[in-house]
This record gives sequence, C-alpha cells and structure tokens, in this order.
Amino acid sequence: MPDPLIETTARPLTAVVTHHGEGPVRDDAGTLRCVDLLAGDVLTFGDDPTSDDPTPDDRPPRLAPVDRLHVGDVAALWRPRVGGGAVVAVERGVVLLDAEGRTEREVTVFEDDSLRMNEGACDPWGRLWIGSMPYSEDRPDGVLYRVDADLTVTPVLDGLTIPNGLAWSADGSVAYHSDSPTRVVSRLVVDAAGSLVSREPWLDLDALGIAGYPDGLTVDTAGGVWVALWGAGSVVRFADSGSGVRATHRVSVPASQTSAVALGSGSTSLAITTSAKLLPAEGPGHEPLAGALFTAEAPYPGVPVRAFAG
Repeated sequence: MPDPLIETTARPLTAVVTHHGEGPVRDDAGTLRCVDLLAGDVLTFGDDPTSDDPTPDDRPPRLAPVDRLHVGDVAALWRPRVGGGAVVAVERGVVLLDAEGRTEREVTVFEDDSLRMNEGACDPWGRLWIGSMPYSEDRPDGVLYRVDADLTVTPVLDGLTIPNGLAWSADGSVAYHSDSPTRVVSRLVVDAAGSLVSREPWLDLDALGIAGYPDGLTVDTAGGVWVALWGAGSVVRFADSGSGVRATHRVSVPASQTSAVALGSGSTSLAITTSAKLLPAEGPGHEPLAGALFTAEAPYPGVPVRAFAG
C-alpha cells in the first residue's frame, strides 16, 4: 500500500499585493520576489513592520513589498545574473538589469503582439529558458526559447498553448515543464550544448483524477515536484514511485487560482502566488485573498536558484 496523501493548508504570507501573481523565487540570500505579471512589476519582499497579526515563533514573519519595480507592460520572470543584477522576461523579450535595477540591455525575442512571455527558468549551465503564449490562451502558438549568455535566442520547442512551470532537478539531469491546457507535465532532457534531447509525458492529471491545471512548479532535494494547480486552489507534490508518479503531499490554498510555487536554496518554506485574474472584484465569486502570497512547510528543502550567465 502506498503511503497516504499528507494534507496541509497554506496560510497568508502577505496581504493582497498582486492582481496576477506569478513567478515566486528566493535568491541565495533568501530574499523573496515575485511578479505581478500583467501589471509589469517585479516585487521584492521584506518583513512588514506594520503587521500586528500574532505570529507564533514557528511561523515566518508576515512580508510586505519593499520594492516594486515596473519593467513594462508584462513582467513574466525574474532571475539573478551571475555577475550581479537580474534578467527579467518582459512582454516580447528579455531585459538585463544592473544591481540598481537599471536597464543595461533589452533583446526582443518576437514581434507578434498577439503573444507574450510567460514562465521560465535558468538551466544548470546558466542559460535562460522562457516560454511565449497567445494572449487568447486558445491556440498552440507558444514557443519555448533558450537565451544563451551572449543573448543569442534559439527556439527549442513549439506547438505550446500556455507553457508554464519549468524547473530542473537537483542534479540537473532533467527538467519538468507544464503546458497548462493539456493537464500534463513533461520531463525534458537537455544536453550541455543546450539541445533538447527528449521530451516525454511525466505527470498526467487526467490519469490520476486530480483537478486543476498545472501552472508554476518547483523541485525539492528529494526529487519531488511541487505543482501549483490553477483552478483547484492547491499545490501538490508529485514523485516517482515503483508504479509510476503519485501524489505525496497536498497543500490547500484559500484562493482558487494558485499560480506558482517556489522553495529555493535550502529552504523548506513554500512560497505560493495566487491570482485575481478574471475574478469579480466583489459579490458572488469574489475571493478576498486572491492575489496574496501564501506559505506552507515542505518536508524537504529546495535547491539553489540557477542564475543567468549573461
């Protein structure tokens, strides 16, 4: 008999701070960031000195945005750069920022204004992988691109609709990638030259009878993959077992549009973003916590965030 599913409930880590929160990431110093994607903002968090909520000793302090950097119409992803500063995915390209948040260089990846950038990550070699998607979310015109350190852009995988979570395993041997409408997370093998060697379905939510659409995801040091399930108000950890992939942990989130999740360097504290996109601002269907960040404890720590080599 497999071990029973372990269920917990996330608690708010912030007040409502985004409309469409995405892309949480903890850098090596433990600083938490996320994007308010359709507002074009990158949020950096610190302790909230105004919060008078009682905080038990075993819970992290409540956080508040200490910086909100506007980068354009869209901010899809933030990652540190090896030499300092950051790389940010904007509506149709990527921007290199210096340590003060000033733009050093911008590269346009595509010109089609019916598309925008979405999720991505850096691989173990310091290359940025980022997916594009149609604003309409209804056709397979999305592409997964690789951006090398010299800012050369290479399309690697096409035919995607909403390319979402992407994360490499702790040993860097495989990556996990979701195309949300398919309800499938694929396993990718990428070689040191940056070529996609293979892609195969790894997690099929239909086959497991699990609700929601796979959105952002992260990995832990024990090989588990934590997947935010959009529409299901939950984050579920999946892992390989002798009989295939199974769910080991489920975190319920009091906001239905659970968009992305992060652990980070040695941390067991999940950071979970949520979204109020398309939800009513009041009345039936209103979710008062949509757009807040949430947290829950994971049984295993995360891996260090990979930085961009450019």
